[in-house]
Amino acid sequence: MENRAYFLARGQYCIKPRDVEKIAIPEITDTIAGSETGALIASNLLIPASPELKKKNPDQINERFADTTTQWFGDEINTFYINRMYPIAAIFFCSIVVAIVVSAVGFRITDLKFKSEEYDDTLTDFN
Repeated sequence: MENRAYFLARGQYCIKPRDVEKIAIPEITDTIAGSETGALIASNLLIPASPELKKKNPDQINERFADTTTQWFGDEINTFYINRMYPIAAIFFCSIVVAIVVSAVGFRITDLKFKSEEYDDTLTDFN
């Protein structure tokens, strides 16, 4: 997309020639968003160009393009996602606690809803 946008813009004489034949994602889109993995990739695409990079390529506004972001993510994936193994007893205990809490909250909400005076008055009026 970055290469195609560059060549389309060059064909329409919208931009001047660049050493890097790409247009940065922030120049193409107004909003970049994501959740979890997408947020990491999107935020990496928005890193501004460092002063050293600006000296080499004055037109480049971002530090990385899509291909270098993909490479960065592949190199850093173990930093973000660590395979953690929890004991079966801990998982079972936590599941039981969550089930009890959710059941108690659901019971309390149901109890309040069906024992309200407004509900009783409605039933009495209906009969």
